[in-house]
This record gives sequence, structure tokens and C-alpha cells, in this order.
Amino acid sequence: MLYEQNELLFFAARLALLAVTLLCFALAFSSWRKAGRRDMQSVLAETQALSELTRQLATQLAAMQARFDDRRELAAAASGPAQRGYELALAMARNGVAPQDIVSASGVARNEAQLLARLHGPARN
Repeated sequence: MLYEQNELLFFAARLALLAVTLLCFALAFSSWRKAGRRDMQSVLAETQALSELTRQLATQLAAMQARFDDRRELAAAASGPAQRGYELALAMARNGVAPQDIVSASGVARNEAQLLARLHGPARN
């Protein structure tokens, strides 16, 4: 009988040890799931912040591209008539037109008109 009591006592001790082990495992698993949930929320928040930064950068890039395009158009528009005015001034200087007339007709600066007349005007004897 003593043997049966000892065996029953060992069985109860093993059962209690198994129950404590399972309880510890359940607590560890629960803690692990909570930590995973917190980590996932943290990653989600960081992803949303990066997404917002990406949207802001895309907006800034579009604005910079628009400004670049505007400046390119302005440069093209500004160089067109100015280039034609310079070509007109050069042709007038080659034909011997006075610098004052070159300035009024082509819009180049007085000093430029004088220089063009000296460099490209007909040779004086």
C-alpha cells in the first residue's frame, strides 16, 4: 500500500510539474505574442511615416520639376528674341549702320553696338 501511495504521489508530482510547465509556456507564448503585436504596430507606424515622407518628397520633386520647366521655357523665350536682336545688330554693323541706329533697331546695349560697328563695320580708309 505504501508503494501505491508513493506511486500516486509521484504521479501527482509529475502532473503538477507538467501543469506548471504548461502554464509557464502559456505565459511565455502570450508575452511573445504581445511583443510581436507591439513590434508590428511599431513597424506599421514607421511605414506610415515613411509613406508620408515619400508623398512629401514626390510633391517637392514635382514642384522642382515645374520650376525647372518654367525656367527652361523662360530661357528659351529670352534667348530667342535676344539672339535675333543680336543677329540683326551684327547685320546692321556689317552694312555700316551707325551705333545709335543699331541700338534703337535691335535693342542691344550702346557699348555692344559700338563694338559691333568697330569689329564688323566696313573698313575705313
